[in-house]
Amino acid sequence: MTEAAVADVLSTAITQIKRAEAPLTLQPETNLLNDVGFDSLEITELIFTIEDKLNITFNYERFREEHLTSFGALCQFVARECAPAHAV
Repeated sequence: MTEAAVADVLSTAITQIKRAEAPLTLQPETNLLNDVGFDSLEITELIFTIEDKLNITFNYERFREEHLTSFGALCQFVARECAPAHAV
């Protein structure tokens, strides 16, 4: 799955979790914690939603807080997790 396709899935998931009436404008540098305002429960919901929508399982040994510092960093991490070598 391309990073652009992952970004579309993540953008939709983030908009739904934040219960926004209109799609959120997410740039690669958008900070999910500070700019979007995710709390720990929403982060957990986002991770489970991503895993469910993309039919993947995160490798939590590779997942780090810095993957949440920007929308772009999370998209890159998820795209790598979707790569065939990481498929479950």
